[in-house]
Amino acid sequence: MGLMGGANNLANAGAETFETDPKPLPPTQACAKGKTLLKAHLFRRDTNKAIEGEEIDTSGKAKLNANSAGATGLADFGTVDPGTYTFSVKLSQGLKPKYLDFKPRDAAVPELVDFHATLKLDPRARLKIVLLDSKGKEISGAKWALTSPVKAKGTTPASGLIDVEVPWDSDSAELDVDLPEPSERAPKAKDAKKPNKKDPEYPIIVDPARYKKPEIDSQHPDLKIKWTLGLAFLKDTDNADGWKKRLHNIGFPADTDPVTQRSVKAYQRIKDKNYAGSGVLADISGSLKTLHDTV
Repeated sequence: MGLMGGANNLANAGAETFETDPKPLPPTQACAKGKTLLKAHLFRRDTNKAIEGEEIDTSGKAKLNANSAGATGLADFGTVDPGTYTFSVKLSQGLKPKYLDFKPRDAAVPELVDFHATLKLDPRARLKIVLLDSKGKEISGAKWALTSPVKAKGTTPASGLIDVEVPWDSDSAELDVDLPEPSERAPKAKDAKKPNKKDPEYPIIVDPARYKKPEIDSQHPDLKIKWTLGLAFLKDTDNADGWKKRLHNIGFPADTDPVTQRSVKAYQRIKDKNYAGSGVLADISGSLKTLHDTV
């Protein structure tokens, strides 16, 4: 969220950003037309791509609004009186799930300037992790605590999903997981005693062996796990690179072509029940993106 001044700078309108603290925007260069003009440009912060069709409001000497448009996300408020103006963005219903609310910013607009403010929206980002056991089954009832980049905690549902909103530019995360203990072994049919037609003796004799908890796998004796995760922003790209990253994220290696081909065939067999899969990455692109992005 920044500002640029003058028509010559429009090509670079997305290059500057506001400081993190809410201080007023500085004035821009003099207007060659001898007027006080007010404009704003709306971008998304992570890609500097213009956002069109969103309403930008200002309040100050006058209350004005204009919609962003074009390759520079321009909202033109026209000629205004000098003074302090507060910019706010009224996100449409379609964009509210995609972007964080814009924090209003002030701009001191002096006389006879062509004022261009660059406003940037922070995209929403979610960290999604599915806990699976050694057989690929979702783990429910696992207690988890995320300590960075934000603090959150909870218990996994039947889907084994951990889902937390995090800053889009996060590069790491710290996650503690407390796995549930294995369920008690149900007595086998041959272990079950035949019902006694006579009244049971008192006190009832309890066989502890029938209620003994199963031994924990010696390779995984600890139910408490601490993970340090590397995070990267996954772009919404419909190409081989985007498909490979999504395939990797759901547990299918996809680094070299032979490995990717084997993983695609495994995906087709497991997810699509196609036992004669092609191994071609493009053939699973649709279902892969849907499965990955909506988990």
